[in-house]
Amino acid sequence: MQWNIIKSGVGGGFVLFIWLSISWMLLPFHSATLHSFKEERVVKQVIQAQAPQAGMYIIPGMHPPSDGVEQETKQPDALILFAAVHPEGKVYAMWPAMFIELLVDILLASLVALLLSKTRQSTYFKRVCFVMTIALILAIAAYVPYWNWFGFSGLFSLVGMFDTLMGWFLASLIIARWVVHKAN
Repeated sequence: MQWNIIKSGVGGGFVLFIWLSISWMLLPFHSATLHSFKEERVVKQVIQAQAPQAGMYIIPGMHPPSDGVEQETKQPDALILFAAVHPEGKVYAMWPAMFIELLVDILLASLVALLLSKTRQSTYFKRVCFVMTIALILAIAAYVPYWNWFGFSGLFSLVGMFDTLMGWFLASLIIARWVVHKAN
C-alpha cells in the first residue's frame, strides 16, 4: 500500500503540475483576469518610494487610525490594494520556480493519497469523489477569503477555483486508480 501512495503522489502531482503549467502558459483564461497599470513606470516609482522593505502591502493600511476609531471603507471610490512588493527588484528564474511547484504538487498529491488510503472508498468513482471533495475544500480555502477580504475579482477567483478543480480532477484519476483497497 505504501508503494501505491508514493506512486499516486508522484503521478498525481506530476499530472497536477502539467495541468497548471498548461493552464497558466498556454490557455487564455488566467491572462483575462489580470490587468496592467496604464503607467507602470509611474506606479513602480511610487511603490519604490513608499515601500521601505520587501513584503506584503495593503491599502487601506493595517495600522490603527490616529484617533483610535475604526474606519470602514464604504466609499465606492476607496482604493483597495493587496500586493507583494520587492522594491529592490527580484530576479525570477522560471526553472527553479517550476521545480519547487512540482515538488509542492507531488507533496500535496501524496498527502491526498495518504488520506484516501485511510478511507474505505471501495469503488473508483467513490475514490475520485473523495479526492474531488478535498479539491473543493482547497479551491474554496485558496480563493474565497481573498475575494471576500481583499476584493479579488469574482472572475479571478472563479478561474482560480476552476483551475484548481480541473487540475485535481485530472490528478484524482491517477490517485484513485493507484490507491486501491484490498478486500479483507
